[in-house]
Amino acid sequence: ILCNTFHELEPEVVDAMKKLFNDKFLPIGPLFPVLDDHGDLKSVLSFLKEDRECLDWLDTQEPDSVLYVAFGSIAKLSQEEFEELALGLEASKVPFLLTVRPLQFVDEADTTVLVKNSDFYKNFVERTKGRGLVVSWAPQREVLAHRAVAGFVSHCGWNSVLESVSSGVPIICWPRIYEQGLNRKIMAERCRIGVEVSDGRSSDAFVKREEIAEAIARIFNEKARKARAREFRDAARKAAASGGGSRNNLMLFTDLCSTDTRS
Repeated sequence: ILCNTFHELEPEVVDAMKKLFNDKFLPIGPLFPVLDDHGDLKSVLSFLKEDRECLDWLDTQEPDSVLYVAFGSIAKLSQEEFEELALGLEASKVPFLLTVRPLQFVDEADTTVLVKNSDFYKNFVERTKGRGLVVSWAPQREVLAHRAVAGFVSHCGWNSVLESVSSGVPIICWPRIYEQGLNRKIMAERCRIGVEVSDGRSSDAFVKREEIAEAIARIFNEKARKARAREFRDAARKAAASGGGSRNNLMLFTDLCSTDTRS
């Protein structure tokens, strides 16, 4: 059993699974290239066209000053939720990079009005011009690894969680579907590098702009949380590096496959 995690992130889970499955359970995460020796990220395939100009915009921002907001390729926000998010970002007064998918609709039941065509969206972008940047899709791992990014509003999909952890960026947890509520629990309660605005357990839960602004303030002001995030970043890099636990487990798996093939 191969698992996209590493021991330091979920020690209780990894230890329990190893006890249950012995050497047949192998944590091999994070399963994507992390920073190389030159501090650069290797390219990776994206399913949507990325707006790489946002990296140039990040270059103009102060270190640890920008909030990155993205909800992945599946999770959806209602019109009311999007408006509260936007107003919370505006109230926070911090620079932000917000992704709005090309085919994200104001009302998913009525696919005739795109968010980007709504009057609210246009007015919001105009009011926050200069402080915020809205793009259709961003090169997320490069954004999270950028020196300017201080926090991440996320749906807590596991890939996004690992990318944030591997970059040392605290998360504002806003789970939407599937296992994201559990991922929120790991980030906010076990690792204590996440701040939750929703636990993901109730589809009726409505996150208000004040809650969003408060969570942003906590992410930017709580130095201990940032320090813990950097500790997990270092642990992720060590696990994936040569001689690290995850790298060794992956090599063990390839050796087992080679042995079975020769047999």
